[in-house]
Amino acid sequence: MSNVDPDMDQRFCRQLEQLRAQIESLAHDPENLGRAAEQAGRLLEELRSRRDQLMVLNQRLATVSAESAELVVDLEEKNLALAETNAELARANAHAAELMGEIEIKNHRISILNDALSKSNAMASELLAELELKKADLEQANTRLETANDEKSRLLGVVAHDMRSGIGGIHGLAKLLCMDLEGQQSEVLEHLQLIETESGHMLELLASLLDVTSLDQGRLELHSERCDFNHLVRQVTDYYRNFAGRKDQTLVLEPAGGLKDVLMDPVRIRQACDNLISNAIKYSQQGAAIRVSTWQDPGGSVGFSVVDGGPGLSAQDLAGLFKPFQKLTPQPTGGEDSHGLGLAITKQLIDLHEGKVWAENLPEGGCRFSFTLPAKPAGEAAR
Repeated sequence: MSNVDPDMDQRFCRQLEQLRAQIESLAHDPENLGRAAEQAGRLLEELRSRRDQLMVLNQRLATVSAESAELVVDLEEKNLALAETNAELARANAHAAELMGEIEIKNHRISILNDALSKSNAMASELLAELELKKADLEQANTRLETANDEKSRLLGVVAHDMRSGIGGIHGLAKLLCMDLEGQQSEVLEHLQLIETESGHMLELLASLLDVTSLDQGRLELHSERCDFNHLVRQVTDYYRNFAGRKDQTLVLEPAGGLKDVLMDPVRIRQACDNLISNAIKYSQQGAAIRVSTWQDPGGSVGFSVVDGGPGLSAQDLAGLFKPFQKLTPQPTGGEDSHGLGLAITKQLIDLHEGKVWAENLPEGGCRFSFTLPAKPAGEAAR
């Protein structure tokens, strides 16, 4: 901005005109020369002042011009940045428009999926209702089956008990008659010996059926006491040596040293050992070695194992090994009978003792059957 007064400019111009007129009149009136000189001096001073003001104004104008140039440059830069921002915004808007289009498509797909899900949920609800009805029907059927199974077990127990009495009498009579005819060579004696043998097998089967029935109905009770486990296993092994000898088999006992007495039902554990050792003899080859062993693990549990000389078991045999009436793929090597109850009874007896029973094939051939009985405090009551 200028600080010069416009009125002063006009006055200064009038004075210059007056001075010019006076100088022109000097030629006609020399007396005006002094006044003209004074007025010229004043004008000169005023001119100098005006010059100084103009210089200051020029400097200010230069400064303002420089600042204006900087502002213009800054404004141009900001305009460029704004243009870039606008371009980015335009691209963002275009991308947003694309995204909105995709969102619309996906919303449409979601709507279709929601409709399908609603239909699926409706179908699931119908299936669930149908499943509940089927479940109720199955529960009723299971109840009827359990009732029928209990009745079957009861009848089986009654029949087995009555048959055992009759067949036991036949077996005893045949045995007495065989003793009376001992030393004689007759067809009658051969028939009597056959009756004695077969009736003995029937008695074993009936005893197993009665055990299975009692176990299924939960009527079998254990009468536990502390026993010398090694002594019990040795008795069973010694009993079966003659049976193994008939097939030229060797029955080897490997008892663990320092084995503590075990809380168990000796009759039922003897039965479990009987079943496993007799099975090993049945399925081992002629002349095979059968190893019976006992052990005790660090936790105090005692174990029993018998390793046979048979062909081993298939995966299918192992899967259903301890189920009642389960027939194995291998056949007894001496034509012995096998009714498929021994292993099932063994498992249930060991389960009653809270133990474990299992079987495994060995890399060198044959199969190992084992069971363990848990360690129990000396003061624990027998069941």
